[in-house]
Amino acid sequence: MSALRRLWHRLRALASHQALDREFDAERDSHLQLAADDYVRRGVDPDEARRRARLAFGGRDAALEHQRDARSVPRLDNLARDFGYAWRGLRRERGLTVIAVLILAIGIGANTAVFSLIRPVLLKPLPFDDAGSLVWVANTGTSLSGATFQVATYEALSRQSRSFSEWTAYFAFFGYGVNSLTGLGDPERVSIVDVAPRFFEVLGVRPASGRLFLPEEYQPNAPAVVLVSHDFWTRRLGANPAVVGTSLGLNDRPALIAGVLPATFSFSSIFTPGTRVDFVKPATLETMKPWGNTLSLIGRMQPGTTIESARAELETLGPAIRAAQPELFRFGTRLTPLQEHVSGSMRRPLLVLWGAVGLVLLIVCANVSNLLLARSTARAKEFAVRLALGAGRGRIFQQLALEGVVLASLGGALGIPLAYLLTTVVKRNVTLAIPLLSQVHVDGYALLVTAGVAIGTGLIFSILPGLRLARTDPQSALTDQSRGTTAGRRHAWMRSSLVVAEVVIACVLLVGTGLLIRSFVNLLDVDLGFRPAGSTVLTLKASRDRSTEQTVALFTEASRRVRGLSIVQAAGLTDALPLDRNRSWGIGVPGQTYAPGTRPGGFTYTSSAPAT
Repeated sequence: MSALRRLWHRLRALASHQALDREFDAERDSHLQLAADDYVRRGVDPDEARRRARLAFGGRDAALEHQRDARSVPRLDNLARDFGYAWRGLRRERGLTVIAVLILAIGIGANTAVFSLIRPVLLKPLPFDDAGSLVWVANTGTSLSGATFQVATYEALSRQSRSFSEWTAYFAFFGYGVNSLTGLGDPERVSIVDVAPRFFEVLGVRPASGRLFLPEEYQPNAPAVVLVSHDFWTRRLGANPAVVGTSLGLNDRPALIAGVLPATFSFSSIFTPGTRVDFVKPATLETMKPWGNTLSLIGRMQPGTTIESARAELETLGPAIRAAQPELFRFGTRLTPLQEHVSGSMRRPLLVLWGAVGLVLLIVCANVSNLLLARSTARAKEFAVRLALGAGRGRIFQQLALEGVVLASLGGALGIPLAYLLTTVVKRNVTLAIPLLSQVHVDGYALLVTAGVAIGTGLIFSILPGLRLARTDPQSALTDQSRGTTAGRRHAWMRSSLVVAEVVIACVLLVGTGLLIRSFVNLLDVDLGFRPAGSTVLTLKASRDRSTEQTVALFTEASRRVRGLSIVQAAGLTDALPLDRNRSWGIGVPGQTYAPGTRPGGFTYTSSAPAT
């Protein structure tokens, strides 16, 4: 306790050093006056008495320094003085400071922005309860139909698997349908995804307001009910909490808003990056049973279960499920942790991006180090004099390192707004197929990384100038200055080496950028099999109260009228656009029986006949 008390008093003395200095001066003056009076009483002349008193007491500065060392923490005291000196020096050389800070802001801001992008994708767990126990189960095919499952498979796994506490799913083909929203001004096309029972309970997602779906709302002919995404709630509903319990017009039917999803959960950002999901509604699995492979499955493993044991159980269950239900179109399992499924494909591109901005930061360090080397040449005489007066070389290096840290801290402070700008631009680009894009923001962790990068950067680009000046021989430095040289020949290699390093790193970045541009150009030159230039897409949706014949007549008449426009060369109808998600259907000849696993299949698109 006594040691802590002494430390506390020393820190307090460091914070109030100016007041203590004034007390010291007052006490010194009092002692000098008492000593001078004593000399006067002995018959010494007053002026001589004051001189003798000052000689007996010693120099004021030396005594003050000794007193400061005794009352405070010398290292912190020296650090504070060096900081003040560094700040004054940078203020004097505004041109160099501004240039260096701007360069550092670009490098540090870019690194902060990339870290803010990488952290939710690669470093943070998914925003679910016990996300490590969630797994993604895919079928053995490569198309969306081939990678999904039938409702019967989902139900069989829910009944028979023992390694999983719960299963859930969502309708993987939700993007093909056209959903219209009415009641909020002009009709609007929205995206709705159907989820299996207990979808949010399995994931551990709780609504920001309202409630989740009830069991009876998954039954056929149940009243329509939806959960609103947080983005749609803020963008179109004005973030009004009173909308919970009200109804919207969806597909010509009133739909009750049961609740609002939290900002931490974005369905599309996690499961279907690059798309948009406005609403979530209960899936009527009974209606979906004849549809073939349509469900994407998610399971939660039992506590203590490993991925290997869960995978082994599914491989054992597969043949048994297929034997009991030979009507299954295809059944196989590829089990991966949900975290790996969501972000695994982005790991390498994001790490390459981070490496690229890291190289940019190295170039920034080399540039600033070169600037400081040029500045240190002009300061060689200053440090030579300090060394000659007894300053330690460690203190010289500390001074230069602190100047570098101050400079980098200013660059980091200016880089934070740049990082905010970059992350905002990326986050608002909803077409980027980057998972968890909604979670990208400059948070406290990113600011800590920014501080660490700034300090590390300041130390890195201060090393060469610090080593040069700390090793300077005072006599030779003064000789160089007296001859009017701008830099000793023995130091010129440092600046040349930095220039070479900058060129090498820049060449690496240039080559990498060139390869990326070439790959992108080659991608643009791929023959798509159709001519997208001049093509326009118009989405049509018929009212639910129209019969099939009325819908066909409506679409046929709309196509005929569009073809009749003078600016239109040709027009047609299709249920799926080129390069959209694939779907496969089982194909068979009427009356022919196919053994399990032998029924042919193919990618299927529906389009209108050519106009005659």
